[in-house]
Amino acid sequence: MIPASKQLKAAGKLARVENEIRRLEQQLDQLDLWLPSADLRHQAEKALELLGKIRQRINRQLVVTLVGPSGAGKSTIFNALAGRDEISSTGPNRPTTRGLQVLCSDGVNAANILGIEDSTDVDIHIFSQPAFPEQIILVDTPDTDSVAAPIHRILVKQAIAISDVLICVFDTENPKRRDHADFLAPLISLFAGHNLVVVLNKCDRQDREELHQNIIPDFRKYLAVAWQMPVDQVLAVSARSHLQNPDWDPQIKPRHNWDQFDKLGELIHGELARPEAVINIRLENARHLHSYLMEALRNQVAKDLPWLQKALESVAKLETTALEHSLQALETDSETLTQGTGIRLYQLLARGWMGPVGWILALWSRLLIFGAGAISILRPGRPLSQAAGLVSALRHRSASKAKLSRLSDAGAATAAAQAFQMTVLQNWPHTADLLCKAHFDHKVRDPQSTMSAAIELADTISETWAVALDKKLQKAAGRLQNGLLQLILNLPALAALVYAGWLTLKNFFRGSYLPADFFIHFLAAEIILVLAGFFIVQLAVQFTVRKGRLQRQAFSQLQGLSRSGRAFEKLPAIKQASLILSLASVENDIEHPGLKDSTG
Repeated sequence: MIPASKQLKAAGKLARVENEIRRLEQQLDQLDLWLPSADLRHQAEKALELLGKIRQRINRQLVVTLVGPSGAGKSTIFNALAGRDEISSTGPNRPTTRGLQVLCSDGVNAANILGIEDSTDVDIHIFSQPAFPEQIILVDTPDTDSVAAPIHRILVKQAIAISDVLICVFDTENPKRRDHADFLAPLISLFAGHNLVVVLNKCDRQDREELHQNIIPDFRKYLAVAWQMPVDQVLAVSARSHLQNPDWDPQIKPRHNWDQFDKLGELIHGELARPEAVINIRLENARHLHSYLMEALRNQVAKDLPWLQKALESVAKLETTALEHSLQALETDSETLTQGTGIRLYQLLARGWMGPVGWILALWSRLLIFGAGAISILRPGRPLSQAAGLVSALRHRSASKAKLSRLSDAGAATAAAQAFQMTVLQNWPHTADLLCKAHFDHKVRDPQSTMSAAIELADTISETWAVALDKKLQKAAGRLQNGLLQLILNLPALAALVYAGWLTLKNFFRGSYLPADFFIHFLAAEIILVLAGFFIVQLAVQFTVRKGRLQRQAFSQLQGLSRSGRAFEKLPAIKQASLILSLASVENDIEHPGLKDSTG
């Protein structure tokens, strides 16, 4: 009986493997444009099913299953391992084994572990001799290539799905049975290391030197190609030699007495019979499932890697080109943007400035919007001229509003956004061709598949531009709204106002009145002082917005976006291509030694 502490520890490690595979499955679900992801998702689903079965029997007897084609000698090996000649039928009639033959110490327990419901397909043999390990259930399966193969293969697949160790039997006289190797190829992913054993039976019928030099090495190479994985253990055996009554045909006697059946026996009676083997083997198989999936993913990515890399290089160039074109569009529109920048800066200053200069700034910001046409309305003259002035004022107001709209979140950098979209749509087909060569769905060629993402990217450009320019304007306005500067420029006009007010009130209370010339001269002096301060502010504004200075600073934000190489990450195909590469580069941390040994 396995201690509860070890069972809990093993359950935790199984849960870790399951979580990793489930996470991989979820990531594959995001790769709907990459066609190989469908097959990989199916493999992940199958792996999760197998893990569920491993979890259910984590502390129960080991299931060792023999599989092979008709005449390979599965039943003979089964009988030899059991120490009894006729448990499983042998002989020239095909098929010799028509159902599952099960050797165990507890029939009810074995039936539960194997999930046996229809007893007509299963013969359970209870052993009593102590020579056979009590914790092992040995299963002999029907062949996979006789006339009953369609029915047999269902049974074989069911048996393999609940097995912990798989012994694949081949006939040394004809080992390269392509049909049998192909049948087993998708089923052996559950088994790792010593849990997958390949047996070449009837080695006594081959020349011993030929076995060592040619047959076994060639067969290893053949399986490595057919199964797309190396095989750790290939044993050449003569199972009949280990029956109690071999009953050799007098005309076909063994050509030599060398075989490796003792190693197969040591595996069953030694390594697999150890108490810790039950959990260790199942954990090893669970870990191998994850490794197998990751290897399948890496192999597929390796095939598509050159095209994926070229596609990402292509889209990086496209991104740079599109952003350059958008910047050029902004620079082409720089005169209008400069004018709008000046108007916007005056508006910000009017909100923050106080005193006489602030009043002039507020008036000036409104005049900039209404334009010179507003002045013509106030001129005396014919009604037609005044109407023309009104039209001119409205026209100038519309133009100024348009300039300001270029700086707003809704209308910022419209030309740049359009230039970006146009460049993407014109150059995307080349990138799409490369993605299709990397086994992406052909719908990535459809321009509409990139239109929404291109629009979103263009909006990002406009947003980035608007936010960057607004920050520059706010920062510039903050410098020009400095309290000390406001005090210095307002102080002369305020001082004159205070002085004139003091003189006026003093003479008023004394009963004398100042002459009109005093107030005319005071007003003229006040206007001069206020305009002088305002003129200094104008010089500062002109210096701030000269030659598109603020625009260039905002441009640097978009150039930074270009240099980041991440503007196109929102394109679905590019997002998936990047995810594919990241998945394939993830280290398989499930192979931690602690997972392989549950006894520590």
